[in-house]
Amino acid sequence: MGTFEEVRLGLSQAEAIENARIFLERERAVKGQGCPLTADIFPILKLLAQKDVRGAALKLFEADPLAAVTSRLAPEFFNETQVYNRKAARISLRAIQRFLADRFSGTRPIDAAGISRKAKVAVIGSGPVGLMTALFLGREGYAVTVFESSSFPGGSLAAFYPEFRLPAAVVNAVLTRCAAEGVEFKLNVLFPRTISADELFDEGGFSAVLLAAGASVPERLGIAGEDAAGVISASKMLFLARAMRAGREPYTTPVFIGGKVVVAGHDEMAFDAARTALRMGAAVTMVINGAETDIRVSGDLVREAAEEGVKFKTFSAPVSVKSEAGCAKALVCRHLDYRVDDAGRLTVVEHSDAEFELAADTIIVSHGTRANTKFLSEIPGLDLNLDGSVWLKPDSSYTSVRKIFAAGHVTRPGASLLEVLIDARRAASEITAYLNG
Repeated sequence: MGTFEEVRLGLSQAEAIENARIFLERERAVKGQGCPLTADIFPILKLLAQKDVRGAALKLFEADPLAAVTSRLAPEFFNETQVYNRKAARISLRAIQRFLADRFSGTRPIDAAGISRKAKVAVIGSGPVGLMTALFLGREGYAVTVFESSSFPGGSLAAFYPEFRLPAAVVNAVLTRCAAEGVEFKLNVLFPRTISADELFDEGGFSAVLLAAGASVPERLGIAGEDAAGVISASKMLFLARAMRAGREPYTTPVFIGGKVVVAGHDEMAFDAARTALRMGAAVTMVINGAETDIRVSGDLVREAAEEGVKFKTFSAPVSVKSEAGCAKALVCRHLDYRVDDAGRLTVVEHSDAEFELAADTIIVSHGTRANTKFLSEIPGLDLNLDGSVWLKPDSSYTSVRKIFAAGHVTRPGASLLEVLIDARRAASEITAYLNG
């Protein structure tokens, strides 16, 4: 079995300071979009270049309390500018942020000691959205309680991301930081069944509730034979694999995936599942419905997967699962090709008479997600959209129920990590404004 240790190495202090200085020299030439969570990276770089590492870290945490997470999982920014250091390596601003976040992971953005706690806020879900909002609200002096349905906190950060991308120590540091801000966690709470919204308001004394729970439900491929044993969603496979290594009951039994694994899909979770299966001893092939240039994930993820041994079957579309005695044996695919349509546009078409099989002991599916909000239907007056997501007032986190806010995948299934964290920051601001109003 391969190692699950973190793949990307961090910077030393000397490297981080030198890279910050070099990047600042090119400040006027920098083009492209910055990090939406860090409004202005240059004051942070200036502090670091002056060897004020702690000051730079505190300024980073002010803007992004989850910097240790986003610096590992979010895509690089200012991609239109290529700035290289003296080793001829491209300078990564995410790597600089990671250095700062790791160096002072237990440091508060402000001195919250002695803060008189204001109103009580309930956060439903302890994933990245819940944690981000809780940290912002805790910083403002609100008494925040995070309710989590699982037996462990961290949500998707602790359940789905593999350790070679997000080590458990990083998630634990974030949780420790939450505790330092006065955030309380209550586990094994099935909202709104174990405790309802009315009970939170009337008996619990909470002044506002944020709905940040509900990891999106994986979509099916919609092909024949998909119900065969051995066909599993990428999210479930990642959950079981991580739970097994963490020794979480009742998932301590080793996950059997066999020697051949085929991954249908090429989003970020598909790559995580493919690389996890590789570390579990399988030969892994990813089915790509186009060219490698059509893969819409960070180039680093594709490169790392290829370097580790993941194979790519491009211009292929799954059409059915071949099985024996109810168990998957192969994924049947159809060749694709580019054609120019009547309007002169380049399109992808299938060759109906050109099918082939990819032998597999396990077929991992990653084909998009939909909102997981069925549990919220028990809240009187809470409106949902046609796709099942929580309805919000335009450009806000306000739901149809007074005192209840929402952010994250319950409102935008399939959104990226950065997108839902931006939602979390807005929710924290709007909850603060509501409570102060």
